[in-house]
Amino acid sequence: MSRSMSLSSFLPVFGKPQSCSVQIRDYQGVVVLGNFLAFDADSPPHSPVVYGNLVLSLTRDRYVSSIVVWHVVRYQPDGPNRGVKPSPQTIQITETKLNSLSASMKRGQHSLPWTIQLPDSTPAAVSSSPLGRITHHIVANVSCIDDDELNTEKPIRVIGPFPNSHTGLQSMRGMVNELGPYCINLQSSITIGGYLELGLHLFSPPTTLRIRSIRGKICQTCEATRSSGNPPLRMAPVEFLQMSANTPRRLPEQGIVPETLMTAAARPHDRNMLAVLPVGHELHLDFIARLPSDMRLLPSTIAGRDVSPIKISHTIMIEIQYTTPEAPGPHDLVVRLTQAISLYCCGCMPESAFLPVYTPAQHDGAGDSATPDFQRAMPVLRRQPAAPRCVCRLSWNELLGQQPRQQLSSYPPPLSSKPT
Repeated sequence: MSRSMSLSSFLPVFGKPQSCSVQIRDYQGVVVLGNFLAFDADSPPHSPVVYGNLVLSLTRDRYVSSIVVWHVVRYQPDGPNRGVKPSPQTIQITETKLNSLSASMKRGQHSLPWTIQLPDSTPAAVSSSPLGRITHHIVANVSCIDDDELNTEKPIRVIGPFPNSHTGLQSMRGMVNELGPYCINLQSSITIGGYLELGLHLFSPPTTLRIRSIRGKICQTCEATRSSGNPPLRMAPVEFLQMSANTPRRLPEQGIVPETLMTAAARPHDRNMLAVLPVGHELHLDFIARLPSDMRLLPSTIAGRDVSPIKISHTIMIEIQYTTPEAPGPHDLVVRLTQAISLYCCGCMPESAFLPVYTPAQHDGAGDSATPDFQRAMPVLRRQPAAPRCVCRLSWNELLGQQPRQQLSSYPPPLSSKPT
């Protein structure tokens, strides 16, 4: 038996010799784009850095001519016309070279650290928009002198900024003929899955108000840019977080103060929430509600990152339904007050078992309000009940328990009828 025949007879048993390979290892799990909010004037934004190792396995000595690592942002369009699925588009590429000159590398495993600083225009990932998806990838290429190339690719998660410890307030101020001057205070650090605080203040109405209801909701609008000459593709706004406080059809003659804090329940505990507000009196009402985290409500896109083809914006609308003695007709009067707001990413992706520490709260056995699908996607978290959890994983009671006590105790009653 010849030597070649003897070698070939062993190949089906032991397989082919192992070839060279390259593997990407990243150590961040989630990359955060700028940890500073717009109102943090003293803290300028910074460009995030993606880093990791490139593991190169060589079965023999090789002469490597170049090693390049890229960060690639891709956009997969989607939309109402689903007949032909458009091809993905590359919207941003950032690269780093690990060797400037050709070099001989010995047989074995080599660990090569790499670092890429992302541009300020880098968009956050969008995973569930009705107009498409934006994904981030790390791509590596190893070129050898004998025209042999090794390529690999790995997706990474890049999200928008977190709110910092300073909550801040946004104020909506104005004047309506029958309502008089008003002020709406809104917590400015609003997080997906977190809580929303909203305070409504009416000052000295010029006429007696019989307030039927006060409702609040958040509207989300998605818009996608298209090729030159075509207008942007815009989806109809979607409404979330219906907060409501109603009064009975037969109104009492004076205001009632049933409790000190209202939540966004569909039916308030006491139907006699609001009543008559006499001329020159004042109304102060506080809402506290939770934003959903069901993958339909998305974080707002970061202002100034024009490279993103998908724009996601949010507004909050307060609707006040009332009547006055001067307008006692069969139909109530309605005023709608709107304000643009920004929603921020909670810090984790529901399809990932990696949960960065957004809140220091620990599991205390009080239960978990997450959906069954979410729980099945998190087997690691269920095996480690003491691990820190993202804000979107906390129950409503746990979330309220994290608010400063002085903040909760400072809430005024929802209705105060006092002269100004």
